[in-house]
Amino acid sequence: MDKQNLLLLIEASLSNDASRNHDLSHYLDDLEQKPGVADFFFDLVGDDSLKAPVKLFVAVYFKNKVKKHWNINGNDSWELQKKQITPEEKASIKSKFVQVFLANCQDTKVNQLLCDTLYLILQQEIDQWDQLTSDTLQLLHSKDKYEYVYSGLLILKTFMRTQRWSLGDDRRKLDLIVENSFELLENLMNDLVSNGLDDTSASTLIYQILKIFKYATFTSMPQYFARDIGKLEKWVSYQLTIAASESSPSLMALDVDRRTVDPRSKSQKWAFANLCRLIGRYGGGKSMSRETHLNQFCELVTSNFAPEILTQVFKIASNWSQNPQSHWLSQKSLYYLIFTIHQFVNGPYNWKLVQPHIRDIIGHLVLPNLLPTEDVVELYESDPDEYYKRYIDFGNSTTTANDAAVNLLAGISEDKLKQIYSNTEDLVVSCFTNEKNNPFQVEASLRVLACFSLQLNQSDWDVEGIVKVTLPYLNAKEYPFLQTRACDLVTCYGAGIRDLNLLSEVFQGLLKNFQQDDDPLLILLGAEAITVLISRPEVSDSLRPHINSIISKLLKLSKEYEFEAVSDIIQAFVSEFSAEVQPFALQLFTDLNENFQRIMKEMIDNRNDTDKEYQGIGILDTMLSIVNSSDNVDHISRLADIFRPTVLCTIQNTLDMFLVEVLSICETMVSKTKQVSQALWDVYMELFESSSYYFTPDICQPFWEACIIYGFKDLNFKSPQVQKAIEIISNSNLFEDYPKVQYELLSQIILACDVEPIIPDILKLSNTSETCIHIEIVLSCLVTNPQLTVSNVDLTQFLPLWMNNQKKNPTVFDVKLQIMALISLLGLDGVSIIEQVKDELTLKLVQLLETLPETTRKRQELLDSLENAQEDDFEYEEDEEDDLLRETVLDNVDVLSKFKQFNSTGRIAVPRERLQNLQ
Repeated sequence: MDKQNLLLLIEASLSNDASRNHDLSHYLDDLEQKPGVADFFFDLVGDDSLKAPVKLFVAVYFKNKVKKHWNINGNDSWELQKKQITPEEKASIKSKFVQVFLANCQDTKVNQLLCDTLYLILQQEIDQWDQLTSDTLQLLHSKDKYEYVYSGLLILKTFMRTQRWSLGDDRRKLDLIVENSFELLENLMNDLVSNGLDDTSASTLIYQILKIFKYATFTSMPQYFARDIGKLEKWVSYQLTIAASESSPSLMALDVDRRTVDPRSKSQKWAFANLCRLIGRYGGGKSMSRETHLNQFCELVTSNFAPEILTQVFKIASNWSQNPQSHWLSQKSLYYLIFTIHQFVNGPYNWKLVQPHIRDIIGHLVLPNLLPTEDVVELYESDPDEYYKRYIDFGNSTTTANDAAVNLLAGISEDKLKQIYSNTEDLVVSCFTNEKNNPFQVEASLRVLACFSLQLNQSDWDVEGIVKVTLPYLNAKEYPFLQTRACDLVTCYGAGIRDLNLLSEVFQGLLKNFQQDDDPLLILLGAEAITVLISRPEVSDSLRPHINSIISKLLKLSKEYEFEAVSDIIQAFVSEFSAEVQPFALQLFTDLNENFQRIMKEMIDNRNDTDKEYQGIGILDTMLSIVNSSDNVDHISRLADIFRPTVLCTIQNTLDMFLVEVLSICETMVSKTKQVSQALWDVYMELFESSSYYFTPDICQPFWEACIIYGFKDLNFKSPQVQKAIEIISNSNLFEDYPKVQYELLSQIILACDVEPIIPDILKLSNTSETCIHIEIVLSCLVTNPQLTVSNVDLTQFLPLWMNNQKKNPTVFDVKLQIMALISLLGLDGVSIIEQVKDELTLKLVQLLETLPETTRKRQELLDSLENAQEDDFEYEEDEEDDLLRETVLDNVDVLSKFKQFNSTGRIAVPRERLQNLQ
């Protein structure tokens, strides 16, 4: 291989010579085919004579080569197999790895690439590379050579990283490495910590050691510590010392961004993080380990270490609060410090350690970290979307002190608030009456009250008192961020307002905020707070004449900003003012559809944008509310025409994150109109056509069933809609993971239209299914074509199977289907087995008719409860609830009339007293 030519081509390529880029690409393609190319490039990575940009290029190429071609198996293509790294090359690379690593010790970028490459190799070779372990330990023994120790720590960290998820017997390799290396690390830590923590080089080593500890204890505790808790005590002591270290003048001389990434700050952050995880998993925290072999170890950590860790955490917090210059903490250090206290609050054992200090925690730690800064206020004005995500939307958690404080308050409010509120109330509300307190302090206090709203909203708290102290800030025009936060407080507490004068004052303040034009956050939060009050006649009557302009303004807001809440707010107004929305519902639906199409197109290019995804789902939910609010068939059909391109685009681009909501809208359109428009038939067919590449039958089932129930009655067996459904639904390979869905759809098709030509095939197919599924298919066939069914089913086997497999909680459909099947069976002539068991079948028919009213009542109760948002009153399992609510072809069939008509033929004899019960 021509080394010099390759290096010249790389240099030329890096100089942005486009023609040489082409030459390099061709040269590398040719080189790929030659044996030994990986070893060749690895030697280049270790070549000290290479210029830095060239070496970086070579290191990237080597990493990618390892990623693609280190582990090739026999199932890979021949082209890949030709490029695989041979066993001889692998052995050569492994034998030189530490040497090459040392050669690049000072080059951070190449160093990181080598760590990433080592990680890839270890994932495949960890049990075939014992030499790496001994070489690494040898490096760690070289205490006088910084680059040796540093390289050894990086290699050890990479090893631990590959093993961090291992559990049980899979941890034997990790346990062995820990046994052989951690005493060396302890000796090193003793020297580093005792010699002071202001040295950047020393802190760089400490940082790597703490990352090693993190990975070694990530999912379980190594035997090294579990066997001897005294060894863990050393590490706790190291990390408490690092966490409590003072900020040196040289560190504080750096600006905040550089200070945060300085090794001294990063070491401190990982000390806090490791202590937090230790408490969380082993010391009585909220995510305690469930590994039974660690039970005694966890008890020891909880009793021996947790109190001391908490004591030191309080001291550190106090020092930070009183002397922020000499005890500065980065945002991430503060996050883990506060999160450690959170572990004590919500863990099962340690609340008693925290409770006496809760006043200081809120006063000296929580409130200061909720104070906005000038930068935060500037963000409010310059980037409302980002401000909303960071400081209003609880769903966007980050590793900042602000979010840790909010989460801690939320944790306290879950079940501890009554125990501490009387002792802390004055800290929170005093700023509302103290003229010296600035707006930032008010903002922090309002946020505390918002976090406590889950508990303070209950009837035994003075909710109106909280709203009253908030009221002045609704009109604090000089501080828009405070107005917005005051609106948020009304959202939290407004439902508890009983005083009509207070209600009027609050509503007028919110309305003024919503009506202004130049503050999107104030408009948003004002509208959201109003939705809490719109069930009150005093509010809804005032808004009713203006609902069109209100929703139009919110639509404009949703087009210009990415506020997830806008869709929920629009939906609340649509639901409350459905009659007022009807005259412009078509235009509203069109506007929402356009908004969603814009988001959908963006999601095609970036499917991982969760903010966009939630925004899109919110819009679809609002569109569903509009469909639900309309009962006009022509109107809904026009909505379907508007929606058709959107649904087709969703299916064709496999935007499965939206499919549930999109098809729910389509299903509702069919169910409310009780017919399938051409636009919805197009959607139906597209779903079936997509089955070859995109198939989610459980999601599609409700829409398909609606089309079968309300559309198949006007079709015949040869209709393309029927043919396509039978073609796809009869394909057991497609429904391999969804057999219940497959046969429920087939059952509805059999009942909805005449499918006589395929009944024998369907019965044969169902024979291989579960018993309950087979029974449902046979019964469906009996209802529509009993003679053909009996000729294809062995009744001597089927009848006992059916009678011995009755459901404990049958649905209305189950009962009706059996009644109709029994009527069909008992109406057949010349079937000897039926004549033999005629009395038993007649008795079963009567019993089913007697149970039908109770089954129907249960279904209606559930429907009523859902309509009145009281579903928790009925304790049904999710599957049972789905079955009870499921629409079917038999819903509108009057089976009692069918029975009476059949009984009048004299084919069966029913006792008179039983007949009277059925009247």
